[in-house]
Amino acid sequence: MLELIGDAIDQIMTVQMTWKNSFGNFQGEVYRAARAKYGRPLALLAAERLKERITPGANVILCTGAGTPPVLPQGETDGPTGTAALARALHLGLGARPVVVSEQYYFAPVEAAFRAAGLMPSPYEFSSRLGYKVGFLDFPDDDDPIGHARRVLDLVKPAAIIAVEKTGPNEAGIIHSASGEAKAGNARIDHLFRLGREAGALTLGIGDWGNEIGMGCVVEAVRQYQPYGRRCLCACGRGIADVTETDLMIISNIANWGAYAVGAALAVLLKDVRVFHDPEVERRMVLDCTRAGAADGRTRMSDGGVDGTSLAAQQYGVGLLREVVVNALAAPPLFERSKVWEGELLKAEGVLVEYAGRASDFQVRPA
Repeated sequence: MLELIGDAIDQIMTVQMTWKNSFGNFQGEVYRAARAKYGRPLALLAAERLKERITPGANVILCTGAGTPPVLPQGETDGPTGTAALARALHLGLGARPVVVSEQYYFAPVEAAFRAAGLMPSPYEFSSRLGYKVGFLDFPDDDDPIGHARRVLDLVKPAAIIAVEKTGPNEAGIIHSASGEAKAGNARIDHLFRLGREAGALTLGIGDWGNEIGMGCVVEAVRQYQPYGRRCLCACGRGIADVTETDLMIISNIANWGAYAVGAALAVLLKDVRVFHDPEVERRMVLDCTRAGAADGRTRMSDGGVDGTSLAAQQYGVGLLREVVVNALAAPPLFERSKVWEGELLKAEGVLVEYAGRASDFQVRPA
């Protein structure tokens, strides 16, 4: 039964509805490659591993941030809300202490999404002393990413490190956009995952278009099915496919939805629907994130859209995932109730049969 629930969650997170469909079913093809690699529903597997690894009070690093100045000076709406929702689920469900690590110019929209989710962001030096706050750490885009990664790991000592729509480098060490161009302004946060994994932290990458941290787990599928996966438009000519390997990866049609899927699966495992947010929280997160400076990464509009899909679509998706969670947790009592109803129906049928038999004994006499 749990595997069927996991399949339902994965189906929702990979439903094809964005402009990316003009390039074919990329996410579907890469999902199949990932499913063959791991042999389990992806979101459920990630939730299980996080549940095993994270103990109350453990630090969990979450990285996000896509879209760079001048086009998207404070990033896009895909990433911040998924990060906030997953941080909320890990905090409420497992007692984790979320720590956001990203370039500073992404902070405002991400902080807004966290507040809308009910979490309190603050600089890490304060959050490390106050367990109810979410710490934020800057990861500069400069020539010492390995040094920054080591300092973050020494400071935070995370049990897990998660990327939600966080771009990573190709085999030439260059970060690209999904449309094939080289991108300036993104830090090499992939080193945090490589070194963190070596130190024993569980690593998870969530993305949607192949250039995000974690896609190195299925890099050949990305190169095969992404139009610029094997050959990009910049001088390096090595494609956009990220080569960062993580312990687990998730591909979804919108990266936020992959993070939501993990939260939904965790709610099922913990038998607590409160762990997963609802459509109203989703609305607040997206709108507050947009008001703080993020924009739709496809349309470049600040209208509450995410990757070319409407705010309403985000709420519908969360509603569907929540329905899966609610029904999964309600299944046993409903089943028992149906057995009672079945018994009552059989009793009623018995009464009717008995009544019909007695009625045949009566003869209608002419007046």
